[in-house]
Amino acid sequence: MQTEIVLPETKPGSQSVAVEILSPDDRVRDVRDKVVTDLRAGTDAVIIVDPKTETIRADSISGSTSWSIVDTLTHPSLPSFMLDVAAYSARAKK
Repeated sequence: MQTEIVLPETKPGSQSVAVEILSPDDRVRDVRDKVVTDLRAGTDAVIIVDPKTETIRADSISGSTSWSIVDTLTHPSLPSFMLDVAAYSARAKK
């Protein structure tokens, strides 16, 4: 289900990137509402980490991008930042 997001101009003091790490009891609707709220507030990207599926997704006004354990996360909202998803997943399991 696609949700159209109408965004105001970026608000001063808004965060560049928000990170949400899912827990087993998170509901899809609640996570989607958090993403929409953050983007409407002017956040450049919302990173959703799903430890269960070992995937990471970034939502922004320009769309969504997903990474799995065979990928390295990079995103325009995080210049000079790279995350080896497999290494992160392995470390998170410890």
